[in-house]
Amino acid sequence: MSVHLPTLADASMTVAVSRDGSQRLADGVEARLRRVDAVESVESLELEGVHPGLNDLTAEVTTTLRVDPEAATDRAGLAAALQDPTRCRR
Repeated sequence: MSVHLPTLADASMTVAVSRDGSQRLADGVEARLRRVDAVESVESLELEGVHPGLNDLTAEVTTTLRVDPEAATDRAGLAAALQDPTRCRR
């Protein structure tokens, strides 16, 4: 029998969210983070600041993410995945 222990990662980051979304800002940020391949779920999310742009908003957040255990062993790779929109599930 194998046991799968949750792997959590704490992060502070800036997340871009489309302005045309119908959800609350926090929901848009959470949806964006959940699309990252290495992220299994968003455990907590705190909005720290918002900066409006022409077509999007950027939100500064502090978050705790449940991540794939294999991704968690490579901190630099996990950070790159969180920054790279091409590593996201659509």
